[in-house]
Amino acid sequence: MPTDPDLDVPEAVRVQILATEHWSLLATRNIAYGAIYSRATIFLTVVSAAVVALALAAEATEFGDRFYVFALLVLPIAFFIGVGTYIRLVDARIEDFWLLSGLNRLRHAYLEISPGLEPYFVTGHHDDERGLSETYGPGTENRVLRLIASTSTVVGVIDAVLAGVVGGLLAKVVGAGSELSLLAGAVVTSVIVVLLVDADSRIVGHGRRLEPRFARPARTGSTNEQQMPPSSPRADVPQSVRAQILATEHWSLLAARDVTYRAVFSRAAIFLTVVSATVVALALVARATEFGDGFTAFALLVLPVALFVGVATYIRLIEARIDDFWLLSGMNRIRHAYLEISPGLEPYFVTGHHDDEQGLYETYGPGTRSRSYRLIGETSTLVAVITAALAGAVVGLVANAAGTGSELSLFIGAVVTTMLVVSLVNMSRRLIERGRRLLEPRFARQVETAHDTGNWAS
Repeated sequence: MPTDPDLDVPEAVRVQILATEHWSLLATRNIAYGAIYSRATIFLTVVSAAVVALALAAEATEFGDRFYVFALLVLPIAFFIGVGTYIRLVDARIEDFWLLSGLNRLRHAYLEISPGLEPYFVTGHHDDERGLSETYGPGTENRVLRLIASTSTVVGVIDAVLAGVVGGLLAKVVGAGSELSLLAGAVVTSVIVVLLVDADSRIVGHGRRLEPRFARPARTGSTNEQQMPPSSPRADVPQSVRAQILATEHWSLLAARDVTYRAVFSRAAIFLTVVSATVVALALVARATEFGDGFTAFALLVLPVALFVGVATYIRLIEARIDDFWLLSGMNRIRHAYLEISPGLEPYFVTGHHDDEQGLYETYGPGTRSRSYRLIGETSTLVAVITAALAGAVVGLVANAAGTGSELSLFIGAVVTTMLVVSLVNMSRRLIERGRRLLEPRFARQVETAHDTGNWAS
């Protein structure tokens, strides 16, 4: 038996085994993301139904004793579902870290077989922290924004608000005044947020203790030097093997893009479900209280929650646009590699094969040339406008409660809405431009000739 088990194994067979495992991890990741958004949708549907039910109960009982009994029956159940959902989402983040580590190890193996393909990979091929950050993409660079945009954060904040409402209602039932009940609710909400963040950091920190086998620092060390791709390309790598590796990575990027788009529409649907339930609940409470103090209190409880969900959703959608740019850049690099293997196929490609801005426009298609129409049609713009309207409503209600009068309150709300729309669109532009600058083109049209020679030299 030879000392090196790979000596008698053809490279085509090794690549086939690696590609099969690659598909297995991609399918598992797809299931994990499906579970994330299904669980989050279930929880927020329960919360939306609970809010509408509470509004109906408030209308029927005029916020009497039976309202408190009903609320203290429904809200703890919603809170329990939220805790279970939060734990599942944190678990899914650990699983995603583990799956991406596995995918990066497979890419490392591909580049051991064919090191010359490294320039065409936009994803990482090391299973350390930096390598995983490369695979997550440039949209993940700002950790604060990523934390706010995380689905687990949205669920955690809503769960904390539910706990705070339960705490405030209990304080009210035992005889505390309105101010003390609000204070009790705020304290409970803050405590739950701190506990959930602490649990998140501890659980994720423990789960991410996966020992790297192909970490970047090993490139300079001698202990794991045999694990790194050789410094010079191997002469015996058939083009069919290179094409198979490229095709597998191409499908991997397509699968990641599918996950990104499902995240976009799932998060937008969740947000609009929350907003719809909030509007219905406000209408019911308004009818029950004739827009009195009870309506204002209820509105200032539910609208900030919907506003937070909107802001988090908007940031996630902007990150998704950056991720999409990055994924398309990776696919254009792979097409460039295809055409270096077989230049005669170029007339059959309708998509771009350069990773500069013009090449990406070619891949996006002709419908993307009109930036104004595209901006209006973006899901992120829809979410931004609704989020700004929610913010304007909150500020207007606060101004009205402070005694500014209806006309001035409406004006203040309109100004806040307009300013926030402009701010969100400007933030979107800055974040996207920053994300695009993080990816340096390797096969731009103007420097194409610099890469035409020697890319496949052995």
